[in-house]
Amino acid sequence: MDNKKNAFFAIEMSDIIFWIMKWKWIVISITIVFAILGYVFNNLTYVPMYTTQASMVVNSQTSNRGQGDQVLLNDVYLTQTLMDTYTNILTSDKIAKYIVDELDIGYKTSDIKNSIRIIPEEGTQVVRIEVTAKDPYMSKNIANTMMQVAPSLMMEVVETGSVNVLDYAVLPVHPNSPATIQYIVIAALLGAVLSSVVIIFINFLTMKVKNSEDIEYKTGLTVFGEIPHASYRSEVERTLLYTNKTNSGFTESYFMMGAALKNHLSDKKPYKLLVTSSVAGEGKSTTSINTATVLADMGHKVLLIDLDLKKPHVTKQVGIDTTDLEGVEAVFKGDRIEE
Repeated sequence: MDNKKNAFFAIEMSDIIFWIMKWKWIVISITIVFAILGYVFNNLTYVPMYTTQASMVVNSQTSNRGQGDQVLLNDVYLTQTLMDTYTNILTSDKIAKYIVDELDIGYKTSDIKNSIRIIPEEGTQVVRIEVTAKDPYMSKNIANTMMQVAPSLMMEVVETGSVNVLDYAVLPVHPNSPATIQYIVIAALLGAVLSSVVIIFINFLTMKVKNSEDIEYKTGLTVFGEIPHASYRSEVERTLLYTNKTNSGFTESYFMMGAALKNHLSDKKPYKLLVTSSVAGEGKSTTSINTATVLADMGHKVLLIDLDLKKPHVTKQVGIDTTDLEGVEAVFKGDRIEE
């Protein structure tokens, strides 16, 4: 039982692709809406930030000059070690606290540390300091204050090597560009993912046949036609093509189905068509009579047999009195039937 239940609720990748492709325009529409919302959100929340840069050079100060490749390798290794050490010092609380006290700007130590970015230039002895702040003058002052205090402070902490200022920061004129593209892409991806998840979830909860496409996809069978639902008995009686062929959507649907069946039966071979359903009252008799009528009108020889032994309706609907007649049940029993 559990295996059957698990098999029923199993979702294959083909199902997911089918659902998403079926509702692709909804996914595309929601993706576009989210992209627009991302653009609007970026514009509403954008705060202009100004970034400036300064740089310094780290030297190893090896005293053993002219002693060959070994000394050169030692210098390279020492310089790299100093670069890592000075990077940690530049982002320390001590440097940040000095800048806060020196500038007296009401910033916290954490604010200063968050505004500073240390970037060692690969393959060189240059360290680049990048400072970002809401005020262009503030970003410049923070960077240049660091340039003033950092060399002497680093020499106090690390006795080996030296630090020299290469470039001081200049006043940034233009704010940083807003991350519009990133916001749009992220919002669009979020919209596509969320809409796809919702579609998959809804289809998973409503795993039932909703239209002919579902039938063809799930069973691999061809749907020849779709017949409208007749709600009342009087309506059913009016839709029997055996007695009434008035032009209506109901009548037209049977003729369209008959045309599709005729193409399928074009090789002149005898065919057996079984009309069935899961419960009573779904239109088996009506569909049988109308299908037989349409095929007969198209020139096919049709034999209509009612195999509903419990509640047969075909003969009653076409107006045949079966009181003195023997039916299919007699054939099943092997009784001899007089012609």
